[in-house]
Amino acid sequence: GSFANSRICPVRAGAAIVRDVRAWHSGTPNVSTKTRFLPSIEFTSNHFREWCRANKKFLDRFPKNNKLPRTLYDEMSPEIQELCSKVVAPEGKDISPDIASY
Repeated sequence: GSFANSRICPVRAGAAIVRDVRAWHSGTPNVSTKTRFLPSIEFTSNHFREWCRANKKFLDRFPKNNKLPRTLYDEMSPEIQELCSKVVAPEGKDISPDIASY
């Protein structure tokens, strides 16, 4: 594809980028000898997730399993726990980080 309309958005280490998951995106090549990590948290509305399932698109992109470790959830304030209640792992389920490639 053409990158004529591409934009490079440099950010400082530790910064966050918020974007719509439906936008086309890519990264720049890593020309250093160091590994470059890109932790990612993706959020979607229930409406979009259900649309994807109904239309058989991105089926593995929005799994139903909850990935927020209970240990982290337990350290959150009640207000933040309420916001995260739909994504916290079940009691007693050990969640370890995984790497997904799409």
